[in-house]
Amino acid sequence: MSMTWPSDAFERETFLKEFNDDFEVSNCTSAIKSFEEFEATEIPIVLAVRVKAIDCYFTLRDTSKMKMQLKRLDNLHSTKFKSVIYNQRASLSAYSGDTLEAINLLKMVLDIENNNNFVKRNYELLKKLYQPNDNSPPSKN
Repeated sequence: MSMTWPSDAFERETFLKEFNDDFEVSNCTSAIKSFEEFEATEIPIVLAVRVKAIDCYFTLRDTSKMKMQLKRLDNLHSTKFKSVIYNQRASLSAYSGDTLEAINLLKMVLDIENNNNFVKRNYELLKKLYQPNDNSPPSKN
């Protein structure tokens, strides 16, 4: 655990309020502007905010920055966020045209969180698009 200076705590709280306010009204342009300005301060950013920023990058179709943020989460061990991040990676893969990768990532999400109906629906849709006459998608192995 690290110490936080009072000025850092105030700056973080101000950022969080602005970012969340913008995110809640789907103003991703403003939310990302705040996110990038705050990220430059090198004050740690909570995972939930980084995940929302990734969603905004996808909304804005800024896939290079989305990939960069997802790369920062490669070693994440939090089960709570792992399924969300795999779903984000699947969205990016599908958007980039790699349907097989998207299917495999969604399958990984379902292995973690089998009751996620949103992911199940996307998995089934992509599976049909990839192989309409087969019940299971091919694996990468």
